[in-house]
Amino acid sequence: MHIPYTSVINGTLKIICLILLSCCGSSSPSDKDLLHKTNPHFLDWYQAHIKPLFQQQPIQYLEREKHVRIAFRHFSTPNADQLFMIFPGYTEPAAKYAELVQNILNAGHDVLVIDHRGQGDSSKILTTRDAGYVDKFDDYIHDAKALFEKVKSTHTYRRHVAIGASMGGAIVTQLSLTHPHTFDSLVLIAPMFQIKTGKYTQQEALQIAQWNIQLGRSKAYVIGKGPWNEQPTGFRGTSDFTRGYLGWLWSQENPHFRVGGPSYQWLVEAIHASRNIRLQAHALNEPTLILGSAEDHMVEPRAFEDFCLQAPRCQLQTISGSHHEILQERDEVRTQAIQAILDA
Repeated sequence: MHIPYTSVINGTLKIICLILLSCCGSSSPSDKDLLHKTNPHFLDWYQAHIKPLFQQQPIQYLEREKHVRIAFRHFSTPNADQLFMIFPGYTEPAAKYAELVQNILNAGHDVLVIDHRGQGDSSKILTTRDAGYVDKFDDYIHDAKALFEKVKSTHTYRRHVAIGASMGGAIVTQLSLTHPHTFDSLVLIAPMFQIKTGKYTQQEALQIAQWNIQLGRSKAYVIGKGPWNEQPTGFRGTSDFTRGYLGWLWSQENPHFRVGGPSYQWLVEAIHASRNIRLQAHALNEPTLILGSAEDHMVEPRAFEDFCLQAPRCQLQTISGSHHEILQERDEVRTQAIQAILDA
C-alpha cells in the first residue's frame, strides 16, 4: 500500500510536537483556605481516633532485592479467621486507608496494608525527584506475592480477601492471574485496567513515553505532571473534601510519603500491564467484585466493565455519586462500598 509522503511528514511532525510539549509541566494554583472547607467535627474525630490507631501499629518490613524494603502493617483482632489485605493505588501511602482498617477491624477481621515500592514507608526507587517510578510493573506483583507468602508462613486464616484500589486493583488481578488461588476473593475498587490519558490516545501516550525513554528521560515526569502539590485547590478523586484533605494531610505531615506525577517509565509499564490484564479476563477464576463509578476521571470505566463481562465469576457494582476514590467518599456513598467489601 502506498502511503503519501505528506502523511508521513505530518505524522512525524505531530509526534515531534508532542515530545517537545512533554518536556514542560504544569503548576497548580495555590489555595490557603483548605482547612476552612473541611468538616471540623469529622476532622477532630479522625485525628483523635483513626490516626492514633494506625500510627500505634508497628511498621514491619519485607526485605527484597537491591536493598528494597517493603513496608506493611498487620492489624489483629481476637478470634479473627479472615485476613483482608489492602493494596493502595498509585501515590497512596498505606496510612490513607486508616479509616478502612478500623472499619474492617470493627467487623471482627484482621487487616494488612502494604506500602508499594516507592510509596509510603517503603524504599524510594528514585532519590533525585518524587516522580512515580518502577523498573517493571511485575516488581509490584512479586512484592505482593512475597508478602502474602510471608504472612501465610506465620498466620493461619480460613480466608484471604484482597482489596485493590486503582493501581492496587491491577496488581492483585495480575497476581491472581499469574498465581491462581492466592486469594479466596478479590474486591477491586475502580481498578486501573486502562488509564485515562487526556487529550492523547493510549497509543499516542505510549509512543510519547517510549520516545522520551529513548531520549534518556525515563525518570522525567510525564507531560503535564510535576512534583507533589503542596497547595492543592481541591481533590478530584473524591467529592468529600474533608476525606480528600485528610489523605493529602498524611503526605503533608510526612514528606517521605510524597509522590508526584508519574514518570515515563511508570506510564509505559502501567499501559502494558493494564492491556495484558484485559486480554486475560477470561482466565480469572477467583470470585471478584468490582466497585466502580461512572464519574471516574482517572481510569476508564468501560475497561473494567468489559473485563467483568468476560471474567467467569465477576460482579460489577456501580457506586452512584462517587468519584475515583470510592473509599474516600461521603458517608452515604462510602457505606455502600464498605458493606460490599465485608460481604465479599
